[in-house]
Amino acid sequence: MPVRDVAQSGSPLGSLAPAEVEMILDAASRALCVADVQGKCRYVNSHFSRMFGCTREEAVGAPVQRFLRPVTQIPHNWVYQTLDVHEVTLTRRDGSTFPGRVEVRELASDGRSTGLAYLIRDIADEKVTEEALRKTEKMAAAGRMAAAIAHEINNPLEAVINLMYLMRGEPMSREAMRYLSMADAEIERVSRIARQTLAFYRDTGKPGRVDVRELLNMTVDVHAFRHAHLRVHRRYRTDRQVGGFAGELQQVFHNMISNAVEAGATDVWLRVDDRHQGGRPGVGITIADNGSGIDESARGRLFHPFFTTKGDAGTGLGLWVSRGVILRHEGSIRVRTSTAPDAKGTCFHIFLPR
Repeated sequence: MPVRDVAQSGSPLGSLAPAEVEMILDAASRALCVADVQGKCRYVNSHFSRMFGCTREEAVGAPVQRFLRPVTQIPHNWVYQTLDVHEVTLTRRDGSTFPGRVEVRELASDGRSTGLAYLIRDIADEKVTEEALRKTEKMAAAGRMAAAIAHEINNPLEAVINLMYLMRGEPMSREAMRYLSMADAEIERVSRIARQTLAFYRDTGKPGRVDVRELLNMTVDVHAFRHAHLRVHRRYRTDRQVGGFAGELQQVFHNMISNAVEAGATDVWLRVDDRHQGGRPGVGITIADNGSGIDESARGRLFHPFFTTKGDAGTGLGLWVSRGVILRHEGSIRVRTSTAPDAKGTCFHIFLPR
């Protein structure tokens, strides 16, 4: 529909040509629909057409409720220039739906109502971001709780370890001594997990020398403790350290091993060796698994924020954050993956400069 009526003499837009007004309305960041007092579309901009999958000719003259039914069923107070805002689910022409934020403003001329203007924004990305932030906060709260529990567990564990040390000085059978040694080993294992949990949560935030092997061992031991079926194969060919943030790098390793476990992996391979990249010496880290692999259609978006193959169970932030951490350490990260029946699995290659 032409907009020449908008650019009439005496209007603030009177100095603009109708074509210029049309370009301004089409350049708006939101879809626009103007309806008359009978509820029929008088004007829609091109953003509206793209959003709802219809042509402007199809929209103009059609009942506005065809596109904005959830909003048109909400009574408005029809007071001049009041603004109502609604968050509703809207439907495109093809039947697909999306969450929208609709602002409704009454239009008037000479004190008489001439209809309503609807400004519509697709807020699907906002909803994804809000949900990811909620999940991230839950994860942070769980981390704080885990640290508190680890702290509380550590104190009685030390007492039990001391008591078992004293028991070794008491006379007992060989079988009892064997059981005591087994119990001692298991308690030490629990104690180590508690210390690692506290060390992970209480990262100082200061860069320093990082032993990659130690970080990998700490991370994978936690997962092996929780998942008894997980077999870990280590192949460390260098003891060189790198400069960086231990807590951030451990989060990277945790994300990748967690993904492996959630993909059904029974084996994880860890390799650390000396490597050069772009003329720079550094350390190469390989984390591979025999999980289900990643579907080809998803591989190009693995490191995109909020992309996840886990449905509601994932935030879509793990690999995106991991890539950011590696880049901040001036390193690189690559991934190879396969879903072939005889070669399923995923392999991450990380390079960190020395």
